[in-house]
Amino acid sequence: MQKLLGLKSLRLNRSLCFVLIASMGLFFETASADDAKVLPKNRWRIQLMSSYSFTDSKFDSSGKSIAMGDAYKVSLTPSFVSVLKPQVKAISAAMNAEKPGLADSMAISELTADIKSSILANAVAAEYGLTDRLSVGIILPIVHAIVTAKGHSSSSPQFEGFVKSLTPEQGRLKAALNQVKSELSLPAINQALEQDLGYDGGIQSWSGTGIGDLEIGGKFKYFESHPFRMTVKAGVRAPTGRRDQPDQLFDLAFGDGQWDLAAFHYVDYSPHSKVYFTLESGYTAQLPHTATYRVPIITGVEITPIKAKLDQDPGDIVEAALEANWSFTRLLTLSPKYRFREKFSDHYSGGNGIPTKFLSADSDERLHEGILTLGFSNLPRVRSGESSLPLDAQVFIRHRFGGKNVNEIETGGIQLKAYF
Repeated sequence: MQKLLGLKSLRLNRSLCFVLIASMGLFFETASADDAKVLPKNRWRIQLMSSYSFTDSKFDSSGKSIAMGDAYKVSLTPSFVSVLKPQVKAISAAMNAEKPGLADSMAISELTADIKSSILANAVAAEYGLTDRLSVGIILPIVHAIVTAKGHSSSSPQFEGFVKSLTPEQGRLKAALNQVKSELSLPAINQALEQDLGYDGGIQSWSGTGIGDLEIGGKFKYFESHPFRMTVKAGVRAPTGRRDQPDQLFDLAFGDGQWDLAAFHYVDYSPHSKVYFTLESGYTAQLPHTATYRVPIITGVEITPIKAKLDQDPGDIVEAALEANWSFTRLLTLSPKYRFREKFSDHYSGGNGIPTKFLSADSDERLHEGILTLGFSNLPRVRSGESSLPLDAQVFIRHRFGGKNVNEIETGGIQLKAYF
């Protein structure tokens, strides 16, 4: 219910889905390990990645971990409700006449929601070695997402006590307050969202299946001399995935709706035949675009009757990662990785002068996460002539352990790679 009465955490539409769908790692979010290696000339590699992710919590703007439903707790005071229902303004004035400021401080109802989200992401990627230094590739994800949303609305004890304290002479005020209370039940709120504010539904669950954003890019190895190897990787991300729909409260986007350009740099360092480290750094430019948005009119409250076509300049992204790779047997490798990501604030303009500052609030993001990958490679057996099936298989888990304005996601998955 972030679009409903201030639920800010559904910015996971971009931050959640994009983390889950990227597998080959042309740029942006890497599903598991990536390093400075490139494919040999005329060699193909086909990859299939499947992962499952779950979240019911987020890191707020101060970095505190909270349940996603905690961000949806809203006290519906008469003054607050009067913004969405102008007919309540007279009731607020009558309450303030009884006691100054009462309409601002006393909640009629407490609105809460329980929110959980899960995503099953599958992606197919193809890479080809143009030369021994340059490889190119493409990736297309297919995503199935489920958001479970359960809303609750109950009158506050303070409100019930105030209504009971009203005298018979205040019967009209008492009747009006009880009428407002009935209009703040969950079914009534859902009805108002659809009929009065133009939303497609109220506080209800959602699910969907579709493709994500298409990614095309390449890697160029510009230096290799033991114990170092250095590579640059760059690419473009096309907005082929579904966008977040402004008239739906709990849908998830499978893409971020604009073209992106990114470049990464990798340095491999191999101090030992069975151990090497990868230092990764990157920058993603999210290009400006135009789309239709719901424009909040109250700070912290995204549910709004105002809908406008705006120009958005999304914040760019910088990130860095450090990974260790240990081949503890001939065919098995263990790879722990730490990753840091920082996204800058979004900016909006247009809409014939409609104030857009609330859209930009808390749009900056930061995350800290750990990824642990266990990999199997049959390539040593192929090179020695013991096998003719060149393939890799990996299982990985990802845990976000810190950040701000991002969801606290747990992910597990597998990745298969075939060479020919």
